[in-house]
Amino acid sequence: MSKRGVVASGVLWRVFIVLVVFCASGCTRIQTYFPDKQIEYRNSTELPVLEIPVDLRNNALERQLTEVKRAAQATKSASLSPEQQALSPTQVVRLVSYTGGSPRLEMAKSYDLAWRIVGKALIREGIEIVARNQANAIYFIQYDWNKTPIEDGSLLNEFDFIFGEDPTREQGYQIRVFDSNGRSDIMLLNENADPPPPHESLEILKILEQAIKEDLADE
Repeated sequence: MSKRGVVASGVLWRVFIVLVVFCASGCTRIQTYFPDKQIEYRNSTELPVLEIPVDLRNNALERQLTEVKRAAQATKSASLSPEQQALSPTQVVRLVSYTGGSPRLEMAKSYDLAWRIVGKALIREGIEIVARNQANAIYFIQYDWNKTPIEDGSLLNEFDFIFGEDPTREQGYQIRVFDSNGRSDIMLLNENADPPPPHESLEILKILEQAIKEDLADE
């Protein structure tokens, strides 16, 4: 082999060795760009579960409940005028009677609130609600004019209660709620939607007035 051939062969071997070294280092560098996820997972450490103290959890729950109550109260207050918010339960509702007119209850509450308040008061007094017409704000009721407590402790009283004559004297009425410029009027009508005698209206409306005041005082 000539001297020139030997030199060329030596150069080729050197180039080959350089290429091998370069490829090996290149592969190692590429692996750093794409790490092995399984190896990383095995070498990782699991963080402990964060435990919140009981007192902090309870305080957070109490704060949430307080915020909900405050928001509900704010919504309720926003639906009332400043004058209505300043009224006490005894001033919110009152019984009035006009000359030549039928007695009625005047309530410093909006129409929809008055409808619900009246229904709650009827239930509180144990007055039977036969039917409801919410579209026209009418409660159909049965009122017992002979409503008296039953005597207990006597076998004869129990016998009379079961087999004796029915002591009740029920009569049907309508209780209507009317809108009156942001307030409400509550009237008692008979089954034919006519005003009953004043003494009948007064008795039932007085019972209703007292029940409404007690309900509002409990809120």
